[in-house]
Amino acid sequence: MVNRWLADEHQGPGLPWIYAAGPAGDLYGGVAGLFSTDLSGERLRFLTEPGTDATIQNWRDIGSAGAEVWVGRREAYVLTRDRSEILRWSRDTGAWSRIGGPAQTLTVWATPE
Repeated sequence: MVNRWLADEHQGPGLPWIYAAGPAGDLYGGVAGLFSTDLSGERLRFLTEPGTDATIQNWRDIGSAGAEVWVGRREAYVLTRDRSEILRWSRDTGAWSRIGGPAQTLTVWATPE
């Protein structure tokens, strides 16, 4: 189970933690949202509708987790397991596109808006 810290939103006694989503492998977060691998580490997932209502939150499978993952402003980047391609997933469209490769490692620089 994945929980979320509500430090700025917490009012009253108790711990400022709430349920965010079900079980996850590795977690990746950024401006584009919260991503995780499944427990096997094979699939990449995106947290839908993050917020305080756990009934509408769930992991949505978006593709292969690959060898490395990086989260940008409105996208996620994956270096494929065989390191032959760099792929970009758009939060706006939900589509993957090939943007490069082959590569040994994945490094992404954030650009100013």
